[in-house]
Amino acid sequence: MASTERVEARLFGSAAVALRCPNYYRYWDQLERPEIDDIDVVSVGRNETALRQALLCMGYDEPWAARPFATLYSRRLFVPHEGGYTVEMFLDPLGFHHEIRLGSRLTMDELTLTLADLVLSKLQFADLPRKHLIDLTTLLGEHSVVAAGMTGIDRQRISTLCSNDWELWHTITLNLQCLQEFVASDVPEGAFGRKRALQGIELLRQQLETSKKTARWYIRQIADSATRGRLPIGAPVENLVNDRWQNWR
Repeated sequence: MASTERVEARLFGSAAVALRCPNYYRYWDQLERPEIDDIDVVSVGRNETALRQALLCMGYDEPWAARPFATLYSRRLFVPHEGGYTVEMFLDPLGFHHEIRLGSRLTMDELTLTLADLVLSKLQFADLPRKHLIDLTTLLGEHSVVAAGMTGIDRQRISTLCSNDWELWHTITLNLQCLQEFVASDVPEGAFGRKRALQGIELLRQQLETSKKTARWYIRQIADSATRGRLPIGAPVENLVNDRWQNWR
């Protein structure tokens, strides 16, 4: 790849949380978070080939065993020739247990996704592991939840997506309750950022509850209420067979 070629991509995941939160070590140490073992990068489809070539030129290999995932799930894994972090490359939209479309938001901030999109990328999981709870606590403890146009975690960005997607709204509402309980029980009283995290969680919960919903949201809610208990819900996401986003390395 020519050295003058520019490929637009941004970090997300735990490495991005650490980059955006100077005091992350306070949370990660006190809550005993596992060390970061990979770096997550997101770009758009037109940049996939150029970004892949850039990583290969930087000394990474793409294992043959991982290549089927690139076709199925828009996800590529790159392993360094020598010791270091593995890199996972994703393409917009970020479709884990839901789908978060980034579009022009991909490049709104330098180096990483916006704070709101970092929060969304974690909250969209149907089953939050402890490390995600710690990362979310770090983000909400370090940055305030604010209105659109202000510096912080944009609550309108989160509520706008949820107000059009009942399933996403439902998942995030449950996750915020889980996160609130986690912060209240696992983060010591008086710990740095604890109060701000709890305030931020409550602001997001209120925003999701009071924001105006679309007709599509209500139709899906009614459909879910009508079928609840009649149709199989599915196997737990922690079962590797049922969740393609488990750590498959």
